[in-house]
Amino acid sequence: MAKKAKRYWDLVLTDWDGTLHDSMMLYYGSAIKIFKHFGLKPPSLETYREEISSDYMESFYWKNGVPRDAPMDVLNKINFRFFRKHWNEARLHNGTKDFLRTCQELQIPVVIVSAGATSVIMHKLVGSRINNFIDDIRADIRGNKTSILQEILGQRGIAPSRSLFIEDSCDGIESGKEIGIKTVGCTYGFHTPERIIATKPDLVIDDVRQMVNVIKNGRLL
Repeated sequence: MAKKAKRYWDLVLTDWDGTLHDSMMLYYGSAIKIFKHFGLKPPSLETYREEISSDYMESFYWKNGVPRDAPMDVLNKINFRFFRKHWNEARLHNGTKDFLRTCQELQIPVVIVSAGATSVIMHKLVGSRINNFIDDIRADIRGNKTSILQEILGQRGIAPSRSLFIEDSCDGIESGKEIGIKTVGCTYGFHTPERIIATKPDLVIDDVRQMVNVIKNGRLL
């Protein structure tokens, strides 16, 4: 009789855009359109990765010249038009399916915790045929993710030390660390490797495919 694989984690929490979904250039392309709409020179991709945060209007758009009184509905329309035209250019990161499949095989629930829109994320999950790997989606989050993470753990009765949070943003990593969740920082997403390393997550990865071994052997080394 085959020996049952040991389960090291009771819950995997993961960001979506930049972490599992290779969508950074989609968002940056939309940002370029916004700056050009206001007759401004778009910041470089390097500047975008250095400055973008959960408080993106303050940390990036206003800082680089977008008027503070610019109507949000105008910005949202620019985003929507660009996303609709280029949506299919954004793909899953290589290894995303294998990572999620490994979690499912070990019966570890996966919850997406994202600032993205729930409907948009679900559309991509279904289109990529990975929706069955996801236990729940907590999206449309504005600002700090700490309270959402606490709520998820509380509802499921899971200890932070038995949970893993995968993120490509400093804000998200800090939220996980604040409540004791084991954090994995991704250097290939929205924030630069230097920013991710500076937040001191429990593990730094440069490829989502590395997560398969982390899930299987429980080591954050």
